[in-house]
Amino acid sequence: MIHKNNITGIILAGGNSTRMGTDKGLLNYNNKSFINVIADAIQPLVNNVMLISSRQVHDTSGIKRYDDIFPDAGPLAAIYTGLYHSETVFNLVVSCDVPLISPTVLKKLIGHADGSDVVQFKIASDTMPLVALYKKSCMPIIYELLQNNEKRVWMALNRLNVKTVELEKKYWKLLSNVNTKKEFIKIQSMIKVRYFGMLAEVTQCSEELIVFSGTTVHELSSILLIKYPKLNEMHYQFAQNNDIVDESSPVITGEIALLPPFAGG
Repeated sequence: MIHKNNITGIILAGGNSTRMGTDKGLLNYNNKSFINVIADAIQPLVNNVMLISSRQVHDTSGIKRYDDIFPDAGPLAAIYTGLYHSETVFNLVVSCDVPLISPTVLKKLIGHADGSDVVQFKIASDTMPLVALYKKSCMPIIYELLQNNEKRVWMALNRLNVKTVELEKKYWKLLSNVNTKKEFIKIQSMIKVRYFGMLAEVTQCSEELIVFSGTTVHELSSILLIKYPKLNEMHYQFAQNNDIVDESSPVITGEIALLPPFAGG
């Protein structure tokens, strides 16, 4: 695994959000903007995080922002701008429209780093070059394309050494793109549930998304007990916002953790 000191996090937030009708980067999810939610997912894995956007309103995120070097030239230009300002060999690029992304999934991506110029995910038949690991050495090819008014990311990938990693199906939802109001409404009904210790062994995953229309931790617990009957035999506690809560508590965030009794005191 590459050490975090050798990786820069680059968030792309320069799109026009035409289908959403409002700035996607500033949409609120789990009491934070999409930009800040994604920054939280990237931060544990990188040396520093930068934001590529020509919108001054994005300065409210508190993340160092850089204007596109090639204005109005799409995500390829944004990737180039991030690589230009980066001081590390490896660069974790994530677009601002995947607010469900998690460090777990991004760590899997980084774990596949090798001699390739780019490491990207594949979900079903779709590749995801905007959730990918780019080497700074990609710059000359991308620059040449942009100089020739070529804005398509796939044109750059065709000229680079790209490694494509098939992501396990259980993680697909964590890479859901949110580009429309309908998609935004849909994620509001999802709870990210994280499992620790023996609980992760029982569920065979460290985190997942659960469609949840209830209001209390007890209602969520009932869903989990049906899905994972072995949980009935185990002792555990729930936490949200880093605080232990009982089952009568309301679900007030988009993330709940299940902890073994020894965790959290």
